Amino acid sequence: MNDKNNESGLIDYQTLVTVIVVTYNSAHCIPQLADGLMTQPHLIFVDNASSDDTVARIGHHLPQARVIQQKQNMGFGAANNAALHQVTTPYALLLNPDCQISAEKVVGLVKCAQRYPDAAMIAPQLTDNKSHKSVNYSWVKHLWKSKGEAATGDCCVGFATGAVLLVQMENTRALGYFDENFFLYYEDDDLCNKYFDAKKAIVLTPYVQIQHSSRGSVKTNNVVKQEYWRGYHHAQSKVWITQKYQGVAKAKKVRLKTLVSGFFMSILHLLTLNFRLFGRMAGRFIGMLTVTQRFNTAFATDTSSNPSKR
Repeated sequence: MNDKNNESGLIDYQTLVTVIVVTYNSAHCIPQLADGLMTQPHLIFVDNASSDDTVARIGHHLPQARVIQQKQNMGFGAANNAALHQVTTPYALLLNPDCQISAEKVVGLVKCAQRYPDAAMIAPQLTDNKSHKSVNYSWVKHLWKSKGEAATGDCCVGFATGAVLLVQMENTRALGYFDENFFLYYEDDDLCNKYFDAKKAIVLTPYVQIQHSSRGSVKTNNVVKQEYWRGYHHAQSKVWITQKYQGVAKAKKVRLKTLVSGFFMSILHLLTLNFRLFGRMAGRFIGMLTVTQRFNTAFATDTSSNPSKR
């Protein structure tokens, strides 16, 4: 009887949240993810044109899920935005497919949100595969360096990684969500900056701990190609966020430094036959060669004089 009452209570809370998962060649994650989401009534998966059987596995393991199939890889932020604009529940849980979730943890985040009704987002304490606490939150990165040990109670932070974030829809809908100029990396930094500047709290609750297998969302047989695109997008996003919050002059310095280091490090790793790191450094180098094509307007106008951009 108590178990039934407890299960009923969990479901009541679960109806308040829509879980959003962005996938890209993530078929290997779906069975384990489904174990924790099978009782979740509101699920949206956005698949960024996977070439494996991700979509088929979602349908098999989580038949209640709605799947948005992108015709091409639109990037992490754009995929999340596509789902966020369709959410009708009070909360949305952004969840990486390489996380171990459960109904209890989803409900724990919702209960925390109810304790802080004015907050924009709630973040859990992430752990690695060995249950060690991860550094998944900090103060505002471009303003101050965070110091001290891990949080022991609920607290406000300036940044929380986007692997798991509970969004309070009423408090964020008017402000908007991800800047789609970020294809991959730093989009969560930017989102946190947006809400921080709007004086909306980002709350960390260490009482909810969720395991996250970093870089485990995508599985491929071509590691060099995978590392190339990681390096490419990381470098471009780093320049973009630097420009956005510290100005064009600073962004140009970051671009030049990354361009030079990427060139020489890619040669070094190629000579030492470290093809994985060669792919990553080559991606950074090529990313810097093409960044001005993508952000030509941004480099043409320096916004560093705007206090909100610092």
